Amino acid sequence: MFWSSLAFVLLMCILLYTFFRVVSNDESVRKIIFGSDSGIQFVTLFSIIIAIILFGLSGVLEGKELSALLGSIAGYILGKVKFTSNNSSSSNNQSNL
Repeated sequence: MFWSSLAFVLLMCILLYTFFRVVSNDESVRKIIFGSDSGIQFVTLFSIIIAIILFGLSGVLEGKELSALLGSIAGYILGKVKFTSNNSSSSNNQSNL
């Protein structure tokens, strides 16, 4: 369990280092990510998910708590997604005629 936690932390450090290296090198990427609230939300949710997984691996959180936290985060993320369908756009076009 110790080695898997250590490997996970190492992997997350590599991912975060790569993310911040790319962001610091490219001005256009920095504007896209941090120009709106979606970039800050992405970084925050990524950090929270890392913390939840680490707490789960270390045994601080048990199965019920992990499922509640991850389920609420998934609901939050999926609740913000806006779905578009062809039916709504075609009905708008017919009403404009």
